[in-house]
Amino acid sequence: MVGRGVKDAGIGVVLARRPLTLLVPSHVATSLATNEAERVLVNGRDLGLPCIVRSPSAEHDELTVLRFGTRRLPNARAIQIPRRPPTIQPDDDVLLVTSEGGSGARVPGHVVGLRTVNEQEWMTIDTRVSPGASGSALLVDGKLAAICQGLVPSSEPHAGAATLIRLPRATLRELAKLRAPHGVLHRIVAVVGLLTAAAVLALLVVSSGPRALYVYGSGATDAATMKTQLTLAGLHVTTAQTAPRDLSRYRVVVAEVAAPPADAIRNYLLGGGGVVLIEATPYYLGVNETTDWFGATQYVNAGDCIYASIVADRPLGTTFVVGEPVARSSCAHGGPAAYTRLLENTVRIAEWADGTVFAFTHLFARGRVYYQAQFGGAYRGQDTWTLFRAGVRWAARLTK
Repeated sequence: MVGRGVKDAGIGVVLARRPLTLLVPSHVATSLATNEAERVLVNGRDLGLPCIVRSPSAEHDELTVLRFGTRRLPNARAIQIPRRPPTIQPDDDVLLVTSEGGSGARVPGHVVGLRTVNEQEWMTIDTRVSPGASGSALLVDGKLAAICQGLVPSSEPHAGAATLIRLPRATLRELAKLRAPHGVLHRIVAVVGLLTAAAVLALLVVSSGPRALYVYGSGATDAATMKTQLTLAGLHVTTAQTAPRDLSRYRVVVAEVAAPPADAIRNYLLGGGGVVLIEATPYYLGVNETTDWFGATQYVNAGDCIYASIVADRPLGTTFVVGEPVARSSCAHGGPAAYTRLLENTVRIAEWADGTVFAFTHLFARGRVYYQAQFGGAYRGQDTWTLFRAGVRWAARLTK
């Protein structure tokens, strides 16, 4: 699935033929929601603009369900969904349904690795794939068992092989309901609309997940884009340029440029809230050596034209590995935000190449704090959004 102006692509698994309902990697839905596009193509055909259908368990696994109105795709066949996850052991024979070699090509392989990370079950098969194979379906006995979410880095054994997330019973049940001929679809939480002559795609959000507040100031990410990202993280989003004094009604507060007062944030964390601060926002809040709730005390600017890389293996339930780059600083606009002098109960997630911290988590009293210096941008922008959504979910206690 691609769109003109969209730099990302993926493979959609057909859940239902009429209306056409696809299971896709969440980064594809993000691209559709936040980039300019003239068309949305499925197997080269323009099927109109899809809506996103609520599927909480699938969203937890970085998957999104798209529904294309009344349109259907000729010759498409709905995949078989088992009632329960199949048993999978090392060396088992499997089939990967991918676009490699043609749409719907079935490539045989063997299971070479199984692991559990943050309550998610992952597997590696010896089938080599390209980066565009994200979303490919793994079949066991002809039925859906797992979805490809990437490939093994070149520095590890089985480099280039597919890594997949196994679908738990809750997700399989959700997907089975979505494909029922007369079943009721889960509440649609976002509708993609054609808004301008440039065909900017945007999401109109009516999510029913835990409440999140996005507070933003001049120069921050536009509210529609952030609302899309937080919705993909499974949250019901309110945006505001001025924060209320009482934050207790929200599971997580995300602040960029503007923010609630520092004492209000501290009290909110003491009560068990989650806070996500972006770029230089802590500096604007006056975070310094006397601040005990943020997790770091010294704001600095990292170097120009340097990369930020992961320093914790598969952090926050993602598939990132140590040493994997996720961002690059600008070569023309001065050094990006960064922090040093971390406090206790602070865990580094990613660092700039000069050793300053790009992202971290921090526990304060009953609360959780996540900081990230950057997202979007020209270098692997989807990776920084993926990391950001994982940090938001952690701060909102949707993951451990």
